[in-house]
Amino acid sequence: SMTSAQEAEFHKATHCHICEQPFKVEDVKVRDHFHLTPKNNYRGAAHNACNINYKDGVVIPVVFHNLGGYDSHFILENIANDMPGRVDVLPITKEKYISFTKNLDQNLIKFRFIDSFRFMASSLDTLASYMTEFPNLKSEFSELADDEFNLLTKKGVYPYDFMDSFEKFNFQSLPEQPHFYSRLEEKNISSKQFAHAQKVWNTFK
Repeated sequence: SMTSAQEAEFHKATHCHICEQPFKVEDVKVRDHFHLTPKNNYRGAAHNACNINYKDGVVIPVVFHNLGGYDSHFILENIANDMPGRVDVLPITKEKYISFTKNLDQNLIKFRFIDSFRFMASSLDTLASYMTEFPNLKSEFSELADDEFNLLTKKGVYPYDFMDSFEKFNFQSLPEQPHFYSRLEEKNISSKQFAHAQKVWNTFK
C-alpha cells in the first residue's frame, strides 16, 4: 500500500528512479516496490521494463580478518552443506579464497564473506591500537564504564585446542594457562596475555 503523499509523488514523477531516464509519452509508468519488505515498501516511479528487470536483493557483508587462511575452510564447508542455496567462490588457489558468497531465498539475500586482511595487512591487535575511540561501538555499549569498554576492544586470547567439546562451554571458571597452548603455533600465551584474560573473565563473568 502507498500513502497519499507517495501517490502524489508517483503521479508527479518525470524520471524513472531505476534508470534515471525521463518518461516518454508512450512509456508505461508503474509503481516499484521492494518485495522483501511487507509494509512501507514503495520505492518510486519506474518504467515497466525497468521494474520487471530490476532484481531485488540484499548483500550483507561478513568481515573476517585473515579469512583466506584457516577459518574459511570450516565456514565454507558448513554453509555449503548445511544451508540451502548456491555458494559462489572467488579463489586465489584451491586452498585460499579472496571471498565467497552464500545465496539464500532464491538469491534475494546474499551473505558475502570478505577478508579484511587483504586491505589491512596487520594483526588485529595492531589494528585495534589505531582505533582510540570506537564511537559507533561505544554508542551500542554505552552502559559500560571506560575501563570495561577498553577491555573489550583489546585483542583477547582463546583456548582453541582445549575447547574440543560442547560440554566445555559449561565450565564455570577460566581454563588454566597451560590450556591456552596452541598446537598450530606450537606455543602458549604469555603471562601478560593470561593476566588480561583473567581480568576480562573476572570483570564480565
